Amino acid sequence: MLSTKFIAATKEYSYYPYESHVPAPYLRKTFKPSSSVKTAKITICGLGFYELFFNAKRITKGHIAPYVSNPDDIIYYDEYDITDLITNGKNAIGILLGNGMLNCVGGTVWDMQKVRYRSAPKVALALEIEYENGETEVITADESFKTHPSPILFDDLRCGEIYDANCEVDGWNEADFDDSGWANAIPAETPAGEPKICTAEPIVVLKELKP
Repeated sequence: MLSTKFIAATKEYSYYPYESHVPAPYLRKTFKPSSSVKTAKITICGLGFYELFFNAKRITKGHIAPYVSNPDDIIYYDEYDITDLITNGKNAIGILLGNGMLNCVGGTVWDMQKVRYRSAPKVALALEIEYENGETEVITADESFKTHPSPILFDDLRCGEIYDANCEVDGWNEADFDDSGWANAIPAETPAGEPKICTAEPIVVLKELKP
């Protein structure tokens, strides 16, 4: 299922000049399965880029996922089988969003600040659960997701990022984390592009160089 219902942490986003910083948002939601789970999968479109966690485990298939597209043309989704990760108790979906090409702050030389699709980072998600008793359940991204600023105070493809470790939130993507003080997500505009599963090979780290 490719849900086209998008949510965001805010309508605000970083813009030129670079002093206008809006932190990359955390989003999270907890749930409990109603019965024994047979299969479970997540489809997600995080614009511009996303990091996906399930019960604190990073499951994002590669870097800068779901990869670059013009969201007025195509919006790419990734699919994850989480059958082996889901528990009978409380579970947590965690998402970290980045600007990507959706809000390319450092692209003013190409007039990227004028593109029609520019907005705050946003995400669409569907968790499909099939139970052993034959019943099914679908959880989609909505205003019940909780959100909070992350330690990434500024991020841009070309200008790098500003990270403040003082703003780290320990355990933010764990099932038992207390998010009662977090804000609720807000609805976001659905891009005009055609929803598609991304079949590109993941971008992975092959080697790290010491400075």
